[in-house]
Amino acid sequence: MLEIWLGLAAGLLVGSTGSGVGLLLTPLLVLLGGYRPEVAVATGLGALAASKLVGSISHLRLGHWPGKAAWALLAGGTCGVALTLFFARHALSSPTAHVDLWLKRFMGVGLLMSAVGLLAMGIGRERQEHRETPPRASRGRLFVLGLGVGGPVALTSLGSGTALSPLLVLTTGWSVAQIAAASNVFGLVVGTLGVAFHARLGLFDWLLFGKVLIGLLPGVGAGALLSRVIPRHWMARGFGMAGIGLGVRLLLG
Repeated sequence: MLEIWLGLAAGLLVGSTGSGVGLLLTPLLVLLGGYRPEVAVATGLGALAASKLVGSISHLRLGHWPGKAAWALLAGGTCGVALTLFFARHALSSPTAHVDLWLKRFMGVGLLMSAVGLLAMGIGRERQEHRETPPRASRGRLFVLGLGVGGPVALTSLGSGTALSPLLVLTTGWSVAQIAAASNVFGLVVGTLGVAFHARLGLFDWLLFGKVLIGLLPGVGAGALLSRVIPRHWMARGFGMAGIGLGVRLLLG
Protein backbone atom coordinates (compact mmCIF):
# COMPACT_ATOMS: atom_id res chain seq x y z
CA MET A 1 0.00 0.00 0.00
CA LEU A 2 2.91 2.33 0.77
CA GLU A 3 4.15 2.03 -2.81
CA ILE A 4 0.79 3.22 -4.18
CA TRP A 5 0.84 6.28 -1.93
CA LEU A 6 4.40 7.08 -2.95
CA GLY A 7 3.37 6.79 -6.61
CA LEU A 8 0.48 9.15 -5.91
CA ALA A 9 2.82 11.71 -4.32
CA ALA A 10 5.20 11.49 -7.27
CA GLY A 11 2.29 11.88 -9.68
CA LEU A 12 1.09 15.00 -7.89
CA LEU A 13 4.55 16.52 -8.31
CA VAL A 14 4.74 15.63 -12.01
CA GLY A 15 1.22 16.87 -12.72
CA SER A 16 1.67 20.14 -10.84
CA THR A 17 5.23 21.09 -11.85
CA GLY A 18 5.92 18.97 -14.95
CA SER A 19 9.06 17.42 -13.47
CA GLY A 20 10.59 15.78 -10.44
CA VAL A 21 9.27 12.20 -10.43
CA GLY A 22 12.55 11.03 -8.88
CA LEU A 23 12.56 13.84 -6.34
CA LEU A 24 10.16 11.97 -4.04
CA LEU A 25 9.63 8.45 -5.33
CA THR A 26 13.18 7.09 -5.51
CA PRO A 27 14.50 8.37 -2.16
CA LEU A 28 11.29 7.46 -0.31
CA LEU A 29 11.38 3.92 -1.68
CA VAL A 30 14.80 3.66 -0.02
CA LEU A 31 14.09 5.57 3.21
CA LEU A 32 10.52 4.41 3.88
CA GLY A 33 10.09 1.30 1.77
CA GLY A 34 13.43 -0.24 2.67
CA TYR A 35 14.23 -1.12 -0.94
CA ARG A 36 17.81 -1.36 -2.14
CA PRO A 37 18.98 1.76 -4.00
CA GLU A 38 19.41 -0.15 -7.29
CA VAL A 39 15.80 -1.39 -7.22
CA ALA A 40 14.49 2.03 -6.19
CA VAL A 41 16.38 3.72 -9.04
CA ALA A 42 15.08 1.18 -11.57
CA THR A 43 11.50 1.79 -10.38
CA GLY A 44 12.05 5.55 -10.51
CA LEU A 45 13.27 5.25 -14.08
CA GLY A 46 10.17 3.25 -14.99
CA ALA A 47 7.92 5.89 -13.43
CA LEU A 48 9.93 8.57 -15.22
CA ALA A 49 9.46 6.89 -18.61
CA ALA A 50 5.73 6.32 -18.02
CA SER A 51 5.02 9.91 -16.98
CA LYS A 52 7.20 11.42 -19.71
CA LEU A 53 5.50 9.28 -22.36
CA VAL A 54 2.18 10.96 -21.61
CA GLY A 55 3.78 14.40 -21.58
CA SER A 56 5.74 13.78 -24.78
CA ILE A 57 2.66 12.73 -26.74
CA SER A 58 0.73 15.76 -25.53
CA HIS A 59 3.47 18.26 -26.38
CA LEU A 60 4.27 16.74 -29.76
CA ARG A 61 0.61 16.80 -30.75
CA LEU A 62 0.48 20.48 -29.80
CA GLY A 63 3.53 21.23 -31.97
CA HIS A 64 5.81 22.27 -29.11
CA TRP A 65 8.93 20.42 -30.35
CA PRO A 66 11.67 23.11 -30.53
CA GLY A 67 13.16 21.90 -33.83
CA LYS A 68 16.17 20.03 -35.19
CA ALA A 69 18.60 21.40 -32.61
CA ALA A 70 16.77 19.45 -29.90
CA TRP A 71 17.89 16.17 -31.45
CA ALA A 72 21.45 17.03 -30.35
CA LEU A 73 20.15 17.11 -26.77
CA LEU A 74 18.74 13.59 -27.15
CA ALA A 75 21.94 12.35 -28.80
CA GLY A 76 23.99 13.70 -25.91
CA GLY A 77 21.65 12.13 -23.37
CA THR A 78 21.86 8.75 -25.08
CA CYS A 79 25.67 8.90 -25.10
CA GLY A 80 25.69 9.99 -21.46
CA VAL A 81 23.55 7.03 -20.45
CA ALA A 82 25.65 4.58 -22.45
CA LEU A 83 28.96 5.81 -21.03
CA THR A 84 27.76 5.97 -17.43
CA LEU A 85 26.13 2.55 -17.39
CA PHE A 86 29.08 1.01 -19.24
CA PHE A 87 31.42 2.00 -16.43
CA ALA A 88 28.88 1.22 -13.68
CA ARG A 89 27.71 -2.13 -15.02
CA HIS A 90 30.16 -4.22 -12.98
CA ALA A 91 29.20 -2.61 -9.66
CA LEU A 92 25.47 -2.79 -10.39
CA SER A 93 25.59 -6.39 -11.62
CA SER A 94 26.80 -7.59 -8.20
CA PRO A 95 25.83 -4.87 -5.69
CA THR A 96 27.30 -4.99 -2.20
CA ALA A 97 26.67 -2.95 0.94
CA HIS A 98 29.57 -0.72 -0.09
CA VAL A 99 28.01 -0.13 -3.52
CA ASP A 100 24.64 0.58 -1.89
CA LEU A 101 26.23 3.16 0.40
CA TRP A 102 27.93 5.02 -2.44
CA LEU A 103 24.82 4.89 -4.59
CA LYS A 104 22.80 6.37 -1.73
CA ARG A 105 25.36 9.16 -1.42
CA PHE A 106 25.30 9.78 -5.15
CA MET A 107 21.49 9.88 -4.99
CA GLY A 108 21.71 12.34 -2.10
CA VAL A 109 23.94 14.69 -4.08
CA GLY A 110 21.70 14.34 -7.14
CA LEU A 111 18.65 14.97 -5.01
CA LEU A 112 20.11 18.18 -3.60
CA MET A 113 20.99 19.37 -7.11
CA SER A 114 17.53 18.48 -8.41
CA ALA A 115 15.86 20.24 -5.49
CA VAL A 116 17.91 23.38 -6.11
CA GLY A 117 16.98 23.13 -9.79
CA LEU A 118 13.31 22.89 -8.89
CA LEU A 119 13.60 25.92 -6.61
CA ALA A 120 15.43 27.86 -9.35
CA MET A 121 13.01 26.90 -12.10
CA GLY A 122 10.63 29.76 -11.42
CA ILE A 123 13.49 32.26 -11.19
CA GLY A 124 14.96 31.03 -14.46
CA ARG A 125 11.66 31.33 -16.28
CA GLU A 126 11.19 34.84 -14.93
CA ARG A 127 14.62 35.76 -16.30
CA GLN A 128 13.67 34.23 -19.64
CA GLU A 129 10.52 36.36 -19.84
CA HIS A 130 12.49 39.59 -19.27
CA ARG A 131 15.44 38.69 -21.48
CA GLU A 132 15.72 40.99 -24.48
CA THR A 133 18.04 38.83 -26.59
CA PRO A 134 17.65 35.13 -25.71
CA PRO A 135 20.67 32.94 -26.57
CA ARG A 136 20.63 30.76 -29.64
CA ALA A 137 20.21 27.01 -29.11
CA SER A 138 23.63 25.71 -30.19
CA ARG A 139 23.68 22.02 -31.15
CA GLY A 140 27.12 21.54 -29.63
CA ARG A 141 26.04 23.10 -26.37
CA LEU A 142 22.86 21.01 -26.30
CA PHE A 143 24.83 17.81 -26.93
CA VAL A 144 27.17 18.55 -24.02
CA LEU A 145 24.17 19.44 -21.86
CA GLY A 146 22.47 16.13 -22.67
CA LEU A 147 25.73 14.24 -22.10
CA GLY A 148 26.15 15.77 -18.67
CA VAL A 149 22.57 15.24 -17.51
CA GLY A 150 21.82 11.85 -19.10
CA GLY A 151 24.33 9.81 -17.11
CA PRO A 152 23.30 10.97 -13.62
CA VAL A 153 19.63 10.49 -14.53
CA ALA A 154 20.24 6.86 -15.57
CA LEU A 155 22.17 6.22 -12.36
CA THR A 156 19.79 7.95 -9.91
CA SER A 157 16.51 8.62 -11.84
CA LEU A 158 16.91 12.27 -10.79
CA GLY A 159 17.29 15.42 -12.85
CA SER A 160 15.61 14.86 -16.22
CA GLY A 161 13.30 17.78 -15.50
CA THR A 162 14.46 19.54 -12.36
CA ALA A 163 18.09 19.79 -13.52
CA LEU A 164 17.59 19.95 -17.29
CA SER A 165 14.78 22.52 -17.50
CA PRO A 166 16.57 25.36 -15.64
CA LEU A 167 19.68 24.74 -17.77
CA LEU A 168 17.61 24.96 -20.95
CA VAL A 169 16.09 28.19 -19.68
CA LEU A 170 19.55 29.68 -19.25
CA THR A 171 21.13 28.35 -22.46
CA THR A 172 18.37 28.53 -25.07
CA GLY A 173 15.75 30.96 -26.26
CA TRP A 174 13.05 28.29 -26.21
CA SER A 175 9.60 29.00 -24.83
CA VAL A 176 8.29 27.29 -21.69
CA ALA A 177 6.24 24.91 -23.85
CA GLN A 178 9.28 24.03 -25.99
CA ILE A 179 11.41 23.41 -22.90
CA ALA A 180 8.68 21.18 -21.47
CA ALA A 181 8.48 19.23 -24.74
CA ALA A 182 12.25 18.71 -24.93
CA SER A 183 12.44 17.76 -21.25
CA ASN A 184 9.62 15.23 -21.60
CA VAL A 185 11.12 13.52 -24.65
CA PHE A 186 14.58 13.56 -23.05
CA GLY A 187 13.21 11.92 -19.90
CA LEU A 188 11.34 9.33 -21.96
CA VAL A 189 14.49 8.33 -23.90
CA VAL A 190 16.83 8.30 -20.91
CA GLY A 191 14.29 6.58 -18.66
CA THR A 192 13.57 3.85 -21.20
CA LEU A 193 17.27 3.15 -21.74
CA GLY A 194 17.82 3.03 -18.00
CA VAL A 195 14.93 0.62 -17.45
CA ALA A 196 16.22 -1.68 -20.21
CA PHE A 197 19.68 -1.74 -18.61
CA HIS A 198 18.42 -2.41 -15.07
CA ALA A 199 15.96 -5.05 -16.29
CA ARG A 200 18.78 -6.87 -18.05
CA LEU A 201 20.67 -7.01 -14.75
CA GLY A 202 17.57 -8.32 -12.96
CA LEU A 203 17.15 -5.14 -10.89
CA PHE A 204 13.73 -4.09 -12.22
CA ASP A 205 10.87 -5.23 -9.96
CA TRP A 206 7.77 -5.37 -12.17
CA LEU A 207 5.41 -5.94 -9.23
CA LEU A 208 6.77 -2.90 -7.41
CA PHE A 209 6.52 -0.83 -10.59
CA GLY A 210 2.88 -1.92 -11.04
CA LYS A 211 2.00 -0.77 -7.52
CA VAL A 212 3.70 2.58 -8.06
CA LEU A 213 1.93 3.01 -11.40
CA ILE A 214 -1.48 2.56 -9.73
CA GLY A 215 -0.83 5.70 -7.70
CA LEU A 216 1.25 7.57 -10.27
CA LEU A 217 -1.30 7.81 -13.09
CA PRO A 218 -4.21 9.34 -11.11
CA GLY A 219 -1.67 11.49 -9.25
CA VAL A 220 -0.57 13.14 -12.51
CA GLY A 221 -4.17 14.09 -13.30
CA ALA A 222 -4.83 15.33 -9.77
CA GLY A 223 -1.61 17.35 -9.82
CA ALA A 224 -2.65 19.05 -13.05
CA LEU A 225 -5.94 20.08 -11.45
CA LEU A 226 -4.19 21.15 -8.26
CA SER A 227 -1.86 23.40 -10.22
CA ARG A 228 -4.91 25.52 -11.14
CA VAL A 229 -5.52 26.29 -7.47
CA ILE A 230 -1.99 26.46 -6.02
CA PRO A 231 0.55 28.66 -7.83
CA ARG A 232 3.13 26.56 -9.68
CA HIS A 233 6.11 28.32 -8.12
CA TRP A 234 4.83 27.69 -4.58
CA MET A 235 4.32 24.01 -5.38
CA ALA A 236 7.86 23.83 -6.79
CA ARG A 237 9.30 25.52 -3.72
CA GLY A 238 7.47 23.19 -1.34
CA PHE A 239 8.66 20.04 -3.08
CA GLY A 240 12.11 21.56 -3.53
CA MET A 241 12.50 22.05 0.22
CA ALA A 242 11.29 18.49 0.80
CA GLY A 243 13.87 17.28 -1.70
CA ILE A 244 16.66 19.05 0.17
CA GLY A 245 15.60 17.35 3.39
CA LEU A 246 15.53 13.92 1.75
CA GLY A 247 18.90 14.53 0.12
CA VAL A 248 20.50 15.39 3.45
CA ARG A 249 18.90 12.30 4.99
CA LEU A 250 20.39 10.06 2.31
CA LEU A 251 23.84 11.58 2.74
CA LEU A 252 23.75 11.19 6.50
CA GLY A 253 22.29 7.67 6.30
